[in-house]
Amino acid sequence: MKILPHSLSRISCEQLKRAKQNNIIKAIFLVKCYPVRPKELWTLSKAFDTVNFEILLHKLKLSGLKSQPVRWFRPYLCGTSHVTRVSSSKSRSTSVTCGVPKGSTLGPLLFTAYINDLPDCLENRKVNLYANDTAVTFTSNNPVILEHALTRSLSKLSIWFFKNKLWLNIKKSKSMLFGTKPQIQKLGNITVKHNNIALQQVDTFKYLGLKLDSQLNFHAHCDYLKVETFGKIRTYGQTRHFLDKSTSLILYRALVLPMYEYCDHIFDCLSQQYDIILERLQS
Repeated sequence: MKILPHSLSRISCEQLKRAKQNNIIKAIFLVKCYPVRPKELWTLSKAFDTVNFEILLHKLKLSGLKSQPVRWFRPYLCGTSHVTRVSSSKSRSTSVTCGVPKGSTLGPLLFTAYINDLPDCLENRKVNLYANDTAVTFTSNNPVILEHALTRSLSKLSIWFFKNKLWLNIKKSKSMLFGTKPQIQKLGNITVKHNNIALQQVDTFKYLGLKLDSQLNFHAHCDYLKVETFGKIRTYGQTRHFLDKSTSLILYRALVLPMYEYCDHIFDCLSQQYDIILERLQS
């Protein structure tokens, strides 16, 4: 059972350069998973709230867990209820019918086990999973093949979500082309539809904290870092007269440095101009 999720942030600069040299266009179909309840059709902020207990227990059995451990999970999942209290008023107790416990150690692991078989519904596609974020990758230099492959992938994904008591919000899913500027201009828009709804094709997309751009030069991510850094510097500037150097250094390591350490290997691909900008921001 594959429990560890995969991330697009692992893309290396060498792979990107090789893709451009070989004249390969990578089309990445990004599915931002905003599941909704089929009967009510309202968007949930977190897919963790929609996990069906019976399906999860069945998948735990399929993963190799014996009957006794699976029976231990049943009261842990099904034996809870919610009550809302406002001042002296209290609502009726309502049983929890779906969702993994929030703030628990097992919650993310159980959700990962729930969606772990999602890649099995797709063939010849690379699927990246992290919690409720899913990215499906397909490579081709033929626009007809790209469009057909991604449309079929979207249809199969929708079926998988339906079978697992989830619902894929097509309007909040995006599609994106990756390649050199001439390659993308030559292809134009690749229309991916499901139930007569076309996915919006974007030039930039924030995926797992990384701002991806169509040419994979990561200039969009650097621009994002500039805005975020200036905001934090502005807040620091209002209080710097009251802080000593050691406290300022703690704030820098807590608020600014993590943004530059996350996926820091992408900075090897940057032009000298952006290298200078990032160095000035941190100084």
